[in-house]
Amino acid sequence: MDDERRATWIDDLVRFASPSSPSNDEPSPQNSRILDAALTVLGKHGDDHLTIDMVADQARMSRMTVFRRFGSKDNLLAQTYRRELARVLNDVAAHAAATTSVADRCATIAIRLVECASESPIVNWQLRVAPEQVLHLWRNASPSGQSLGVDFYAAMLADPELADCLATERARIVADTMIRIVMAHILVPENGHSGASPDFGAHMRDLATRLTN
Repeated sequence: MDDERRATWIDDLVRFASPSSPSNDEPSPQNSRILDAALTVLGKHGDDHLTIDMVADQARMSRMTVFRRFGSKDNLLAQTYRRELARVLNDVAAHAAATTSVADRCATIAIRLVECASESPIVNWQLRVAPEQVLHLWRNASPSGQSLGVDFYAAMLADPELADCLATERARIVADTMIRIVMAHILVPENGHSGASPDFGAHMRDLATRLTN
């Protein structure tokens, strides 16, 4: 990815995680109900098998209401994924903002990413039924999930609000190491333990201290 395009994606990611962003405005109660229903259906059946009728039934609304508000299955899926991404990034950003050192922030981001993945119906369905989709998005999408994850992670570690923030180049090296470990844990949970176990959390804090000092 060229520098200009990468900068655009970083801006998009940071904007997702900004509470003041218009893109994070809460949808109307009715739209939220439909998006919640779509997320539930995605978690059970995946996007290929999701239908507007299934979402309407889950939301206890008419098919016409769902179509009138979202226009198409593709738009409904896009907005569902967008809201889920915004939820994850806002969660991670909120926990990161509460940290006071770069080592603590580095570990906290990793732990929250793993926790959010374990709580996501979309991720759980993909890992259970189509793990190859996760790997494809992670490695082969354009831009890849890995590169976007590194961009977001590094931006948080280089945040000048931190007194001991990392220089940009070093932040990217640390972020690349941590995001690979996060993804490995999501794909192959420790002893079948979904989410961040106490041992995983302790390991991340020790590793983060070593990488950032």
